[in-house]
Amino acid sequence: MVRKTAHDNCQRQSPSSAANVTVRPIRPAEIDWLWTLDWNPLPRERDTFYVLALAMQGRWAWLAEIDREPAGVLLASASDAQSQVYLNHLLVLAPARGRGVGTALMDRLETEAAAAGIRRIILFTGDARGFYERRGYAVTTRALPAPIQSFVERVKSALVMAKDL
Repeated sequence: MVRKTAHDNCQRQSPSSAANVTVRPIRPAEIDWLWTLDWNPLPRERDTFYVLALAMQGRWAWLAEIDREPAGVLLASASDAQSQVYLNHLLVLAPARGRGVGTALMDRLETEAAAAGIRRIILFTGDARGFYERRGYAVTTRALPAPIQSFVERVKSALVMAKDL
């Protein structure tokens, strides 16, 4: 399962619940644990390889813990030009919701992206618009090529949001 080690930790105190959230890179040994998560609405069979590939690339894959227990995961990927990062998945486990886990994971993504010279973060969301707007993200119609943007909006029923760093 997931074990705590002295490995590139970033700690954040959540004001709403005083939870001590630790964010660190996902380790290869934790791939089995990733498989057990409910990635709804993603179909498990189709997206298993995709999720695992994102986790294994390392640079943009983090695990959040509260008291050494897994609390959330963030998986992202950089564009070919390394000018944008796409937030692929932000998953906060039900018992950890409202305790600053999503905020800590997004803080880590934004800090790492800025340090790497990334100029923009792009994401899709269906029901977390308010969370992202509070972080400075805005709905955009120009972040993706028109056919992809249209697909996301029509078929996935999601908004495309972006934040310039």
